[in-house]
Amino acid sequence: MKSKRIQILVLAGIIFLFLSTVAIPSSCRVTTTPIMQESFCEIARPIRALYLNDMEIWAFKLIQRGIVLGDITIEITAVDDTYGIEYVEISIDGQRKATIYDPPYSFTWDEWRPGFHILDAKAQNNNGTFINAESFQILKFG
Repeated sequence: MKSKRIQILVLAGIIFLFLSTVAIPSSCRVTTTPIMQESFCEIARPIRALYLNDMEIWAFKLIQRGIVLGDITIEITAVDDTYGIEYVEISIDGQRKATIYDPPYSFTWDEWRPGFHILDAKAQNNNGTFINAESFQILKFG
């Protein structure tokens, strides 16, 4: 069991070194802006970090995506001070994976889907208006 963990950590280190040398096109860069409005939706987790079986191992400063080995819990923060949030939808590669009606808005992605994926989330307020989160790219192993 210990050798399996070491192999996974070595693999994660190799992946990090590879990705830190790859140029990231500007269309994939995530920019953050201060939230100064009464309604918003954002992907709170995963962030730009390496995750091993749902545990954050190492946060990145230069890499603009999350790297996931195993399962990951996706967490969404959604707020609408005027109308309130009716539900939050989480989609991966354009396929809806979860609709969550009550906070905390989270979903455990335990599907075996290695490769690059786009994570999207949107919240619908009680007035019927959608609030979209900025997309986030994930590289998933397992």
